[in-house]
Amino acid sequence: MNNPKTKKPALILMERDLEVLKFIGKGGLASESQIHTKYWSGAKEQTCRERLEKLQKAGLLKTQLITTLNPKGELIFTLEPAAYKLFSRAIQDRFFNNVTNSEVKQQLLAQEALLKQEQEWAAQGKK
Repeated sequence: MNNPKTKKPALILMERDLEVLKFIGKGGLASESQIHTKYWSGAKEQTCRERLEKLQKAGLLKTQLITTLNPKGELIFTLEPAAYKLFSRAIQDRFFNNVTNSEVKQQLLAQEALLKQEQEWAAQGKK
C-alpha cells in the first residue's frame, strides 16, 4: 500500500556528488559523457546515469537534450537553484550562471579542454 503522506528518504549526498555539482557549476554545464569520463571512468555509463538521475530527482540538476556537438543528441546538465545553496558564497562566486543557447557549444568545448588538460597532468604526475 502506498501512503501519499509517507516521505521518501532524502538523498544522501556523497563527496563525489558535490564534486560533480562543482564541476557543472564552474563550467555552467556539463555533458553526461564529460561527467562519466571525470567521475565514473572505471564504471559503466549506466552507473553514472543512475546517479545523475537521482541528483535530478532531488532537485539539484536539470537536464536538456542538445544537438550542438552531436547530431544524435547529447544530454547536458546544469544546476538547479537548490544546488547552489550547498556551497559557500566563495565557491558560488566561481560558478558560471545562466549559460545562454549561444554559449552552450563554447562551454562544452571548454569543459572538454579542461578534462584533456587534467588527463595530461595526471599522465605527467602533476596535480
